[in-house]
Amino acid sequence: MPRPFIQRRVCCRPESDYFKPKGIPLDFLKEVKLTMDELEAFRLTDLEGM
Repeated sequence: MPRPFIQRRVCCRPESDYFKPKGIPLDFLKEVKLTMDELEAFRLTDLEGM
């Protein structure tokens, strides 16, 4: 039996659709799609210091 779905609160939606290092063309990069949970984890660790 799978765990029940827990509805989560996410602070805000990102302003941009993508992020890439400066000076590297998009053709040379691999695209990675993140879920809202993963983006929220980045926000909490990097911006909030948790």
